[in-house]
Amino acid sequence: MVKLMDWSKAKNILIIGFIITNVFLIYNIQKDMYNRNNVLIVDDKIINDTKSILKEKDIGVDTQVPKIVIEMAPLDVEYETYDEDKLKENLVGARGLLTIENNKLLKYRKSSLEEKYFLDRESALKTAEDFVSKIGFKNKGEEIWHTSEYNNRYEILYKQSYKDMFLEDSYMKVIVSTNGVEAFERIWLKPMEKEKSKREIMPATKALLKVMDDLEEVPRPIIIKDISLGYWFDRSKISFVNAENVKSGTAFPAWRIVLDNKEVKFVSAYDKY
Repeated sequence: MVKLMDWSKAKNILIIGFIITNVFLIYNIQKDMYNRNNVLIVDDKIINDTKSILKEKDIGVDTQVPKIVIEMAPLDVEYETYDEDKLKENLVGARGLLTIENNKLLKYRKSSLEEKYFLDRESALKTAEDFVSKIGFKNKGEEIWHTSEYNNRYEILYKQSYKDMFLEDSYMKVIVSTNGVEAFERIWLKPMEKEKSKREIMPATKALLKVMDDLEEVPRPIIIKDISLGYWFDRSKISFVNAENVKSGTAFPAWRIVLDNKEVKFVSAYDKY
């Protein structure tokens, strides 16, 4: 009887201990945030503490860390499809091959190429912009992600945005040389405006700490050049169908973390704690 009473007492002590621990953890997560006009703001202290933890792992942060914690709803999306006849009409006179894979991945490649003269960066960008406009893909939320140069050619990569946030995974790639546009690829998402319930996202500081595990195999030192909030349509999460045949789905809020080697990591913004 005495042993039974001792166990009951010990169990109560353990339960109280767990409660105290949970309260302490929640306090430490939230204590460095405060409200400003009903918007949750991350204090500078927790940003500096986060940077210090990353620095111990030889990870630097060379960008401004977002402070605002907002609520976001998921976004339904579908892949844009193409009118192949219309595209061929817009490309009249261009010697090349146009293909559309799974009715969503557009590929164009010009044939019979020969070098003519040196091409400068500004001219290459204008050629790419004119081409994108000519085939009807201008003002579709495109933003130049980066431009690389090799063998007197320029590769201009566009990424998609939606309401001033990124929308992954979609892109346009234009390869320009003195022959004009040598190659073009495009896979693009169409946001579907539907009312959905919002949920609070995790702070950017939490995303930075969570991404550390994904950086274990990346050579040091690592410099984080950008962290931004947007929508991520992760086809790998759709297990019941071949990802190549996916035509629509849901893009969820995510933090996009870009490293100095151009590698990109995503962290789900709904996984708060």
